[in-house]
Amino acid sequence: MRSDANRIALRAVRHILGGARNLTLDIAGTPVTASTTRASDTPWPPKNVERLDQAADGPWPDHADVECRWEGGQVALRVMCDYSRTYGRYRHNVGIRIRLRDRPNTLVWITVPLAIADKDDGSTAKLHASISTVKRRAVVWVARRQS
Repeated sequence: MRSDANRIALRAVRHILGGARNLTLDIAGTPVTASTTRASDTPWPPKNVERLDQAADGPWPDHADVECRWEGGQVALRVMCDYSRTYGRYRHNVGIRIRLRDRPNTLVWITVPLAIADKDDGSTAKLHASISTVKRRAVVWVARRQS
């Protein structure tokens, strides 16, 4: 992997999130309206992110909150720049995280430096996403009557 892949990834994520806009999509015949609100002055992570330098790499990308509405439903999402907190070769790789706005559950994760890998300057890279969908089970508590 290129030694500057994380730096390029941060710039790419900044541009992707900076291009967030309102739109309407057709999903399986259902119009879905996405209204975007951009944050401002998102702070740099509290711990140093390896292979990045705040002074040299500029501000941390601002997240976008996206309200999606369709007939019979809605969801509030947060699209944000984040970094991998694992150990080993993926440690501190910059990525795009999409989660529910008011919950920490990650729905989509894209590790951007992996797409950059050893690409030459000026070439194109395709981003691949990991998607997690988990249906929550209902928990029912039954109180027993004491005799």
